[in-house]
Amino acid sequence: MTTEIVVQEQNEIALNGPSAVEFEASLVEAQQKATAMKRMISAHDWSVNIGGNEHIKNEAWVTLAGAYGCTASIVSTERIPGYKQAFVATAEVLRQTPNGVVSIGRADAECGTDGDGRWESKQPAFAVRSMAQTRAISKAIASVFRWVVVLAGYHGTPAEEMDNVNKFDNNPRQEVITSSNNKSSDAQVNYLYNLGYADEEGPATELNKK
Repeated sequence: MTTEIVVQEQNEIALNGPSAVEFEASLVEAQQKATAMKRMISAHDWSVNIGGNEHIKNEAWVTLAGAYGCTASIVSTERIPGYKQAFVATAEVLRQTPNGVVSIGRADAECGTDGDGRWESKQPAFAVRSMAQTRAISKAIASVFRWVVVLAGYHGTPAEEMDNVNKFDNNPRQEVITSSNNKSSDAQVNYLYNLGYADEEGPATELNKK
């Protein structure tokens, strides 16, 4: 009987949640944090335009989690059989509470599987493994704080999950071809090639410095 009462009280608390005043206050705070995030993202170039939408990078997701007293941690990373080099990683979002650290979000993400572009064969295994972890962290944080990102005016899907989607609606190269006085430097071109950028995506020498 005592157990039934406790369960009922807990369910009522879960259903009722914060009061209307508390809820409104939390929205005001979230909007303020979203505005601060937008300034930070703009200052550090932590977003990328994909298909006409702005998607934020892993650095922005991790910063957002920190603004709410949370961190993200990798739970596991494993090779996926049947591929040259593919990994699946699991990450969770952790929050410190009076009762200890609790997990409030969790997600899996792959890298190197079918359709993953340059990650399928043009990157070393350690880089593929690292990207699987990066995607998992961004995805886990997004599962908890996506709504704040949307408040800031960004798309709720992390940029790393959109890695192989054309960054521009009609012509993927239309906004990167530039005049000769703003050409990418030789060092930038070499850096792109070292990352696995291929000429079939458009000659790196035609990309601008940005």
